Amino acid sequence: MKVIEQLDRYSATFDRISVDLLQAGYALRFTAQGKSMSPLIREGDVVLIEPIGSQLPKPSEIVFFINKQGDLVLHRVLKRWKKDDKFLYLLKGDQVATTDGIYEKAKIVGRLKAIEREESFLSIDKPAFKALNWLAYLRSRMGLGSQSKFSGLLMKSKLFSKYLD
Repeated sequence: MKVIEQLDRYSATFDRISVDLLQAGYALRFTAQGKSMSPLIREGDVVLIEPIGSQLPKPSEIVFFINKQGDLVLHRVLKRWKKDDKFLYLLKGDQVATTDGIYEKAKIVGRLKAIEREESFLSIDKPAFKALNWLAYLRSRMGLGSQSKFSGLLMKSKLFSKYLD
């Protein structure tokens, strides 16, 4: 896999360049902004996004997509279904009360591969990430926000503390 070094997420051309690079088969590494995916992805974390390719995103997966305003966003797949020979996806940020809406696969350009925070590197292939991601998916799917008891227990868990502190 070819990797482009870290891009400035705040640049005016980031979205256009990112889509072009992902469609050309390059992975992207950039600093996340916003709090919509915390505590799994926090503002300031460095994320590695790989091209979406032909493999269909599945529920719980974190994808990089073009929203209805034309901006690139990194949010979670809550649901996938097929209608009229097209796959549709319901997408949502973990800390956002409402969904982003329904999107076709063509609007999904990448998927999360890894998160870097301080000295930690968390690959989506590692069991710790899979467990954290599944718990965050369930929380988001059930509409439990950051103030829920579930979130508090997750944040205090010693098993995940090195990733969530």
